[in-house]
Amino acid sequence: MNKLLKRGSVKILIPERAGGGLTGETHLLKVDNQKFVLRKCADLDKANFYKKMSDKFEKKEFFPKLIDKKGKNVLYEFIKGRDLRGKKERLDNIEEVGKILAVINKGKFKGKFSDPFKTQIKELKTGKYTPSLKVKIAREKRNITTKPKKLLTESQAKEILGYHKSKKVELRPETVYDCGDPTPGNFRLRNGKVYLVDIDSIKPRYKGFGISKFFLEWGKTKNKQERFIKGYKSKNKIDFLTKEYKNFIDLIFLVQRLNFQAQTGKDTKETYEKIISLIQKK
Repeated sequence: MNKLLKRGSVKILIPERAGGGLTGETHLLKVDNQKFVLRKCADLDKANFYKKMSDKFEKKEFFPKLIDKKGKNVLYEFIKGRDLRGKKERLDNIEEVGKILAVINKGKFKGKFSDPFKTQIKELKTGKYTPSLKVKIAREKRNITTKPKKLLTESQAKEILGYHKSKKVELRPETVYDCGDPTPGNFRLRNGKVYLVDIDSIKPRYKGFGISKFFLEWGKTKNKQERFIKGYKSKNKIDFLTKEYKNFIDLIFLVQRLNFQAQTGKDTKETYEKIISLIQKK
């Protein structure tokens, strides 16, 4: 890797579609006529995580090939082709996205899972946020300088936490590896095959988080949802996704989204209203 870095040129790499690239770690390395993806990680733990995910999922053939890891730098092959499109993407490729999430969900997480839900609710209640690196980069890109506001009242926060706690006990969600950001820019199509290129989107979560995000954002239409489910069911069971479970996992995703929107100056009205509606259904 060191020889390639000395010979090549490096520049920041962001998805073709707007909104991605918020870690700031993904770079394009050009060496003569060859292209590589270089992830400059903030610490060794992150670099080691990428290596672990490649060891776990590369054999499933939807990951870019890991070429080398040296310290905090991780080098991958560059997937030629195009990012997946949003509303106009072919349903066959949506089905492949479902398959990829299903395979990742088979990866059971062994370790202590730190659920951020309570912290996110506390921040939304108090207006005292601890911004992540992604939040900091997003605020900088949008020139946001004002402090984020609190969005939940004391009673709303208490009601949401109570709902979350009771459903967690009742539904007993499984902690697995999940692609928590199934968006068009995180997948690439090469020679008819779909690849997940944002390995950073894989984290331990309650099973179904990625499904929730897909249904609520990219896959809002019936056709997309049906093809996604078809793909998922071909690789993994989906019996767990009852209406009650989906409401529970939707709440988790929506709270995360509301927290991010509040900190980055985005419109929070739709997400807030969906959260309140979910709680009123309980």
